[in-house]
Amino acid sequence: MAGRAFAPDHKSQRYAQEKLKERKADQTTSDKWQYQYEEQEHPGADFDAVAESYDEAQGRFRDIQGEIREILQFLDLKADQTILEIGTGTGELALAASPHCARVYAADLSAGMLRFAKRKAASRGVANVDLLQGGFLTYRYLGTPLDAIVTQLALHHLPDFWKQVALMRMAGMLKEGGELCLRDMVYSFEVREYESFFPAIWMRCPGMLIPTLPARWACTCRKSTPPWTGSWRG
Repeated sequence: MAGRAFAPDHKSQRYAQEKLKERKADQTTSDKWQYQYEEQEHPGADFDAVAESYDEAQGRFRDIQGEIREILQFLDLKADQTILEIGTGTGELALAASPHCARVYAADLSAGMLRFAKRKAASRGVANVDLLQGGFLTYRYLGTPLDAIVTQLALHHLPDFWKQVALMRMAGMLKEGGELCLRDMVYSFEVREYESFFPAIWMRCPGMLIPTLPARWACTCRKSTPPWTGSWRG
């Protein structure tokens, strides 16, 4: 599902300056006080091992190129624009977007995915995509406000509270009139059925090739306390 997110209606130059100051202030605060959901512990960590087979596996039940065309049509990118993709995976969307804009920042938590994406970028001669390690809560962008942010099939990895934090962080990175393209999935099931729900999905999508994920998803549903970390630096 794609939607548009627009920043407040201020003068462009003043708004950009204010946003940059806010992001720098946010980083200063975060450097001193860190109380954060540990993104690296989410199921995406398993994707390191399947990075090279991921595109082929996903292609068995997804029209990846069709999804990319739909997103690019929605964004209608211009040659001078800069975008960010969070959860870039193997970088297929980021690389496809690169001819249509000035620069693409592509972030992912998986080092394995990023290594494979960098090889793909090099083989295709793409030079305007920056592949960076980070996620919704850990990636820090301190440049001028972005024209668009894209994320697909990634936000669901966060607990609901941290989804809100992620959305606020992305809104803070966008320029006036910037666009957010969000594509994701939503599960619906009875709470008591959580242990059987994900393995059942797994049987319908064997191409994912990550056999530990159903148990980890069920475990995430079962835990009342997610992994947190907190520290104070005075």
